[in-house]
Amino acid sequence: MPKDTVLLVRNPRTVKGFLGDQHTEYEIYIHTTNIAFDKSESAGVRRRFREFEWLRNTLLKSRTLKRNLPPLPPKAFFGRFDAEFVKSRAVALQEFLVGLVSIPDVLMERIFHLFLQTNISTDDIEELIQEPEHQLPCPDFDGAASPKPILTAAEKMYLEEQRRPLSSARLTTAEQRSVGCHSPFLEILVHPTLDLTSSKVV
Repeated sequence: MPKDTVLLVRNPRTVKGFLGDQHTEYEIYIHTTNIAFDKSESAGVRRRFREFEWLRNTLLKSRTLKRNLPPLPPKAFFGRFDAEFVKSRAVALQEFLVGLVSIPDVLMERIFHLFLQTNISTDDIEELIQEPEHQLPCPDFDGAASPKPILTAAEKMYLEEQRRPLSSARLTTAEQRSVGCHSPFLEILVHPTLDLTSSKVV
């Protein structure tokens, strides 16, 4: 793993569903100075094993990845809630994510950052990555904003190249409606002094 990043899979928690089914969730913690990450520190993101499977399977569909991805631990059908098993699985899942962080092409994948640093469901991530390139979902104009995807390094570079000296005034609500939505990308274009490496997109 790069020296500028600390990644932990910790605090496993067994959750019971409405129908009595159970699964174990694991917290993902990251502290990093790597500019590929939008947030320098994140915690509280919880994922279950099948979501890790989804991540690997989705990354395998990417044409940009030119090397094999690290393996996941095998599935278990018995004893999967035993303390020792849960602990060993957390270690294996951590090794999996550490292996992914070590692959530059993976760090350029939008879904990887959404998976690691947001609690957006995998279904919603799939919808987000179907958006046209460099376009974010619009918030509802009653004030309820849609989830903001993490910007990847590639998207930050794109925005840096596209910045131009437009008006520094914020767009009015009417102007936002005229262009379709109030997008953080749009905000960056009308604020050429905005620091693209900041962890916040205003």
